[in-house]
Amino acid sequence: MINLVYPNLFLFLYDLREGLGEDAQSLTANQKNFAAKLPTNIRSSLFNGDSVFESEYLELLTNRCEGFTDGDKPFEGYYLPVRLNDTYGLLLGCSFKEDRTPHPVSCLAQFQAKIKEKLNNQEPNIGQTWLIVTEMDNPNISPEEVAKKCCQSLNIGLKWERDFPGKGSFLGGSIFELSRYQLLMQESTQDSTPRTIQQLQENIHLIIAVMPSSDAAKTVWEDFNTKLLPLFCYRHKVFWAYAQSRYLKKQLKKDFRNINQLVGNIYSQNLKKLRKTVVDAQNLLPKYTTKLHYLDAQIRTIEINAINYSRRIGTIGDRLNQIPTQNVHNPIAQILPGDLKFLEKFSEDVEEKYQLQAQKDYASFSLGSQLLQDLINSSRAITEIEQAERDRTFQNTVGIIGAGLAVGSIVASIEIPTEPNDNFLNPPLDLALSTLHIPCAWLPFAIKITFSLSAALAAGLFTAILIWLGQLWRKK
Repeated sequence: MINLVYPNLFLFLYDLREGLGEDAQSLTANQKNFAAKLPTNIRSSLFNGDSVFESEYLELLTNRCEGFTDGDKPFEGYYLPVRLNDTYGLLLGCSFKEDRTPHPVSCLAQFQAKIKEKLNNQEPNIGQTWLIVTEMDNPNISPEEVAKKCCQSLNIGLKWERDFPGKGSFLGGSIFELSRYQLLMQESTQDSTPRTIQQLQENIHLIIAVMPSSDAAKTVWEDFNTKLLPLFCYRHKVFWAYAQSRYLKKQLKKDFRNINQLVGNIYSQNLKKLRKTVVDAQNLLPKYTTKLHYLDAQIRTIEINAINYSRRIGTIGDRLNQIPTQNVHNPIAQILPGDLKFLEKFSEDVEEKYQLQAQKDYASFSLGSQLLQDLINSSRAITEIEQAERDRTFQNTVGIIGAGLAVGSIVASIEIPTEPNDNFLNPPLDLALSTLHIPCAWLPFAIKITFSLSAALAAGLFTAILIWLGQLWRKK
């Protein structure tokens, strides 16, 4: 049977303080969401010192942390809320009151339930890491077996064989890391906006440290928890930004299909529909460009947090190397430094997978912005050409009609004899009109109209031929 000596369970969780482009109202809402995870008696003064523009690490409580005890069970713990630039972090620890009594591994599940109770069942909107620090009462059992049992007891969705990426040493003990990350978004036509980060991704992270029986090791761990707060923050912000980039990719993919449809229809539409295409493209362009800019911002977030993560590992390593010289008479000085190289694998995964994938997506979807701009320019050019053709046709028509009317008016102004003694009609025509009972007085006017219309038509036809010959000559 495996028992634990002085087991501790810590939860590092992170909430967004202020996102890109958010206003003061959003900041207030984010602060309210973070404060809901803390006791009511400290909420009113929690953000009194949170007024600086930037702060890499700022403890929000004047007395550093807020402790708690459990009257029914021998539990004790504390809250440590901090600000990490644009993120709020909270370290919540739970353990038995200090003694060296061995406890079954199942006590970790009790700690977990107590921590969730203290958080009022509130979920973080960026991510969280569980940390188990314990000693073992039987030196004949391997630290790995102890870690396996701890992982099973916590029951957070991790499997040792599947989710165990690496291990190292820390302060003379063995340290194990388990992690699982996968996207939860489905490829569907519905574009419902996720309300929580848990709807976008599954991000589970657990560190288990099986330590030697040493009070000095326990003391150093308490100091290193504050060093780990920023480290885990950088890790979770990478995954948080990557999940945001996947959601943006899904939206951009849908918009890109609309762009292809607009481009494909540009040459098979009349002028009215073409104008609608231009309007649709102009409405889509700023929305598409904004999403593209947000995707680029997520890439920058991934990049800078991956760099900070690597630097923080180096800082922790330097701190480990300093401990023996600072504690020469401490027994733990003989078993340092530790080996945290297994944590560096995350930086390699970010560079080779997450960051690279987001960069490739940005490069691919940037084509859509250029296609939209070219579509708008091409549609405008086609519209202007067709409008010019219509204007030219209208001008030609006006010219043809004008020429016909002018010639017709001239012909109509010619005087035709209308008196009976003018001998206007020859006798056979006069006889024919009389037989048909058509008054002779109408005939001059009919002849005027006939001559005028004929002249107008002839003039219009002649003008049309001249215009056609002129256009043919210009084309040559």
